[in-house]
Amino acid sequence: MLFAPSLSGQGIRGVTRRTIGPPPTAPLTPPLSPPPSPAAPPTVVVQPVPVDPAKAAAAKEEQVRKTVEFQKKRAEQGSPLAQYDLGLRFLKGDGVTQSLDLAKHWLERAATNGNSMAARKLAELKQPEPENRHKK
Repeated sequence: MLFAPSLSGQGIRGVTRRTIGPPPTAPLTPPLSPPPSPAAPPTVVVQPVPVDPAKAAAAKEEQVRKTVEFQKKRAEQGSPLAQYDLGLRFLKGDGVTQSLDLAKHWLERAATNGNSMAARKLAELKQPEPENRHKK
């Protein structure tokens, strides 16, 4: 036999409330005070260091010189990418004295070693320039 408590018309919620009890009216623990707010960090203003243009230019020149030196070394060792880059440098005069002969030399070596960009650049160089290109 099962024992069923008398619901006395309250339904399940009424039974549950009586079992659990009414909600507490006051907190069981005193409320915690909020932690003290930390002091705002000091504002730091960073002033850029003035750059000496002469020193900046010298540093850039040194970096280009080292890059060209490295590319020459790698190109002589057979790197197709270094050969291509060196060929472009000689073509444009970027960090080296401009020389079409040296540009073609390095581009040909790069193309021979499988660099397709060098082959395309050599094909461009072999095309005659349009006559009206430099007229203004």
